[in-house]
Amino acid sequence: MRKLIIFDMDDVLYHYDFMARRENLAKASGASIAHISQNWFDAGCENLAESGFHKDGNHYLEDFNQKLGTDLDRKTWIDCRKRAMKPIYTSLEIASRLKANGHEIAILTNNGALVYEEMPNLSPDAYDIFGKNSYCSWYFGARKPNAKVFEGAIRHFGFEPSDTYFIDDMLENAKGAQSIGINSIHFTPQINLKDRLWKLL
Repeated sequence: MRKLIIFDMDDVLYHYDFMARRENLAKASGASIAHISQNWFDAGCENLAESGFHKDGNHYLEDFNQKLGTDLDRKTWIDCRKRAMKPIYTSLEIASRLKANGHEIAILTNNGALVYEEMPNLSPDAYDIFGKNSYCSWYFGARKPNAKVFEGAIRHFGFEPSDTYFIDDMLENAKGAQSIGINSIHFTPQINLKDRLWKLL
């Protein structure tokens, strides 16, 4: 039976170094890491973006630059994040096999409008496999672990929770999906994802 398997992106499909991202932004903008952290990330602005605050990627970037007093363009901003990411090829291979077996696969990552619009450039290895099924929480108007984002995703794809699998490195996100009946897998470096998904592979 055909299933929906939803993957988180950061630290499931890609190793993600948040500190490196902030360092890259600092070097590119001339602002300090502390300034960027305090006035954007620690101030909750990124969480708002992930929850659907901005109307599109341009609005996100305008807000980012305004709050930080920077002048980053879209390409530079994306490059700062991209250089903090490295593909996890074992996970990407599993996703590819699931797709080849006829299952619906998707990405659901806590990110805003700019990342959503730039997924083909930001994560090309994953986009080659997932294509337009590469979604950010922004699209559904809530961020994980809010049940709203999971409800929106399964409604969008037309699957029942019992026919859906969700894989995330954050335990609270896995529990959020599980709370509405989705089969959740808490991804860690120690987990063998092939063993957990063997029935679908």
